[in-house]
Amino acid sequence: SVSERALARPVPVTWPASDGRALHGFLWLPPGRDAQDLPLVVVPHGGPWNHWKPEYRSLSQLLANRGYAVFEPNFRGSTGHGRDYVLAANADFGNGRVQRDITDGTRWLLAQGIGDPARVGIVGASFGGYSALLGATFEPDLFKVAVAMVPPPDFGWVLRWVQRNPEALEIGGPVPMETWLRGQGIDTDDSALMARLHAQSPLANVAKLRRPVLLVA
Repeated sequence: SVSERALARPVPVTWPASDGRALHGFLWLPPGRDAQDLPLVVVPHGGPWNHWKPEYRSLSQLLANRGYAVFEPNFRGSTGHGRDYVLAANADFGNGRVQRDITDGTRWLLAQGIGDPARVGIVGASFGGYSALLGATFEPDLFKVAVAMVPPPDFGWVLRWVQRNPEALEIGGPVPMETWLRGQGIDTDDSALMARLHAQSPLANVAKLRRPVLLVA
């Protein structure tokens, strides 16, 4: 068994977004290590309608055990912080406001002396993998490496694809997926919104990618 003293613990953190909104998440630090010297791994959650909770997580615990600081941002659009927090995403899930919440939090931690700015990576699955691709593509000076597991390379395209497949019934339950998405501020029939999400997608900007990325699919 592992001694409890050797385990990292999820510490709640709150940081100011660049537009002033207070955002929330968790930080895991290896016990007994100088936080300033640690490589920092940012782990956005999937969903995006989900949230990190103050509970044991094997990936974050493993990374902390191997000497990494781990940052888990609950960017706007995350659940668990009230309806206004969810709807504040305002469908800006491309390289926009939601992604800036993640980069704002990462830079804020670095400014507090947590993590080595020369060794910052971003890791995630599903929407978290999409965020990892966005980070490596559009913020190469911040994120030096990315691991993207089952990521949608174009978020808007994937939402439309899901609506055309039986998987949509499982996500929306008794409510049609189209109706559920509109309740979150996303209308997949809005051609301007879909065009913006595509233009800001990792897929449309793959030529800009110059950081190493591990894709797991």
